[in-house]
Amino acid sequence: IVGIGGMGKTTLAQAIYNDQRVKQCFDQAMWICVSNDFDVPALMKKVIQEITREGTNVTNFNTLQEIVRENLKSKKFLLVFDDVWNDERRPDWEKLVAPLKFGQKGSKNLLTTRMESVVDIVERVLGGRTKSLRLEGLHDKDLLAIFNRHAFFEVNPDDYFNLQEIGKKITRKLSGCPLAAKIMGGLLNNSLDSIYWNRMLRENISNIEHNSEGIMKILRLSYHHLAPHLQACFRYCGMFREDYWFRKDELINFWMGSGLIQLSANENQRPEDIGEFYLGILTKKSFFELQLNKSTNLYEGYGECTNEHYVMHDLL
Repeated sequence: IVGIGGMGKTTLAQAIYNDQRVKQCFDQAMWICVSNDFDVPALMKKVIQEITREGTNVTNFNTLQEIVRENLKSKKFLLVFDDVWNDERRPDWEKLVAPLKFGQKGSKNLLTTRMESVVDIVERVLGGRTKSLRLEGLHDKDLLAIFNRHAFFEVNPDDYFNLQEIGKKITRKLSGCPLAAKIMGGLLNNSLDSIYWNRMLRENISNIEHNSEGIMKILRLSYHHLAPHLQACFRYCGMFREDYWFRKDELINFWMGSGLIQLSANENQRPEDIGEFYLGILTKKSFFELQLNKSTNLYEGYGECTNEHYVMHDLL
C-alpha cells in the first residue's frame, strides 16, 4: 500500500489486519512497525515477539532466523510491515524475507510505504510476486464528512450553514488527504467563527498531493495553535519510538513526573484529571489516536492506549 503520509495507508492495513474474515484465512497474524530504522535483527526479534508473545535474548542472527523459520514453516501467516522506508539495502531485505519463504502456501506479506522505490526493491527481492495499491485520496464527499465530524464536534452543523460553505472550500484544498481533514477540522473547532475560518482558508495549504510537505504545513499550523503547555506535552512524546503505545495512565504519569501538568486553582481537581483533559484535547485534534487494549479487557480509561500518528512523529 503506497501513498504520502496521512493518506490512510496504516488505517487501511489495520482494517484488513483486524477483519475477522481475513483472520480466519490465516493461522498467524503479525504486525511489525518498521519506520526508517531498518534494523534486520531488531525486526526479527519483533517477528518472534509477535509469534510467541514473548521476547527473546538471542543475539545471534542466524539463530533468530532459525527461530522464525521453525515457528512459521507449518503455518499460513499474514505479516504486516508498516511504514517501510528502506529502498537501498537489498541484502538486508533478502535476510529479512529468507525465513518467511518457509511459510505455508497462501501466506501473505503486506507493506505500507510512502515510497514507490520501496515497492521496486521488494519486487526484485520477491521475484516480482507483488501487487501494489496506491492511495490517491478520498472523494470530496467522504473527505468533507471527516472534516465536518471534527470541525463541528459536539455541535449541530446545521446551526453553522455559513461555516459549512467555507469548510467545503477548505477541504477542496486538501487533495483528498484524510489526516489533513481531521487536523484542519480539529483546528477550526477551536473557534466557530467565520473570520477565523476564512483566515485558515487563505493559508497556503495546497499541493498536498505532490509531496509530504503539504501535510506538514497543516501539522505545523495546528501545532502552533496549541496552548504552550499542550505543545510541551506533545513534544515530550518525541523521546519514544514511533510505534510506542502508551497506556493512558502511564502517559499522564510521565507528564506529571516531568512537571508538565499545570495545577488548577480548584483543589478538587487532581493532576490526573488535568492530564486526562490534556490528552482529550490532543486526541480530539488528532495528535494522538486512542484505542481499547483488547488484551486487557479493561475499560473506563485504564485499559486504553494511545500513540502518535507516524506523520505526527515526523513533526517532532
